[in-house]
Amino acid sequence: MRSALDCRVTAAHYYPLQLQFTIGDTRGFGSYTNGGYMHQVKQKKMLTFKSLRQSLADPEFLMSDFAKFDRPLQLHLGFQALHAFRAAHGELPAPSDAAHAAELLSLAKGMPGGGDVEFSERLLRNLASGARGELSPLCAFFGGIAAQEVMKACSGKFTPCLQWMYFDAEEALPGNGVEPLPAAETAPRGSRYDAQACVLGWKTQEQLGRLKYMLVGAGAIGCEMVKNWAMMGLGAGEGGKVVVTDPDTIEKSNLNRQFLFRPWDVTKAKSDTAAAAIQQMNPQMTIEAQLNRVGPETEDIFDDDFWEAPYAPLHLSGPSAASGPQHPLALSALRHPAPSAPQHPPALTPLHPALTPLIRRSPACATRSTTCRHASTSTSAASTTRSRCSSPARSAPRATCSSSCRR
Repeated sequence: MRSALDCRVTAAHYYPLQLQFTIGDTRGFGSYTNGGYMHQVKQKKMLTFKSLRQSLADPEFLMSDFAKFDRPLQLHLGFQALHAFRAAHGELPAPSDAAHAAELLSLAKGMPGGGDVEFSERLLRNLASGARGELSPLCAFFGGIAAQEVMKACSGKFTPCLQWMYFDAEEALPGNGVEPLPAAETAPRGSRYDAQACVLGWKTQEQLGRLKYMLVGAGAIGCEMVKNWAMMGLGAGEGGKVVVTDPDTIEKSNLNRQFLFRPWDVTKAKSDTAAAAIQQMNPQMTIEAQLNRVGPETEDIFDDDFWEAPYAPLHLSGPSAASGPQHPLALSALRHPAPSAPQHPPALTPLHPALTPLIRRSPACATRSTTCRHASTSTSAASTTRSRCSSPARSAPRATCSSSCRR
């Protein structure tokens, strides 16, 4: 028996894990026989944060892209310059306005500490040009981060972000953001998509409207996807269309995370209900609801004629773009357009990237399965290659969200 015993245990499974704990005074206990329990007691950790005034002058950054270590400080000063610009002019810089961009760069260099920073003129120009824009996917993404931070503050659990987070994706802008878009491409037209077009340009906006997309599963992720598509105007132009298929029906347990559904929709088909809700959000969007599974039993429905129907291709810019047209039916995730010229600086995202990376990625729980051919276009104009879908959902007889994310 000892008054105290320091113990160190190392357990190796997938990776080594070391635990260190202390056994207290055991002299008042009887003789040990066998068994017993060990309870982990989580220790409190005190976190301190600088005041806004201190943090503006001496910031700490949460890195969002480790390939861009020089960006956070530039954007930190750039956002302060945006506030200064608005204070001086009563509005944010206009899209594609070279004079406004030059003034913003000058203001950023004049901020405390700005004289020691090597600014990218292109970065600050894109920040100025996109200041009045809002892209739905980023609104949803950063809204989720903000909500998580509120929950952390209310619960006292989990580690909050420390202390500034900036995100940019110049490479997703038309032409990688190397050259500014012409003023005519970003000028408002009195459309619900003005705030999106001032970042991406009207040419890209019209291409989004002509796209044909298919969404497999109208569950939690599916609701967010199709809502974003509607708010962005995807499939809302001439020749555009969105097909939503899901054989499942709405249950009461779905309502807390599948926001397109209401209590009176319980027992109704998910795809039909989601399509009806989306039609109210954007009446211009052409959307078709189906109750079909995607698998071997529906190959006569989702056949080559279905996948290879005529469509308006979207030519994407950037390093990830293929030179050929994109597949007519694809899967992705996005969000909502905002007023044409909001007169306040964007809350968290300094740049408003185009949707190229998001369109080209799809979650595993929403991919086509079995014999459905996943879209892969070659860079050759003479031929188009196709490969079998390598998604984990491939072997599942039902390509819906229920397999991996608890719809």
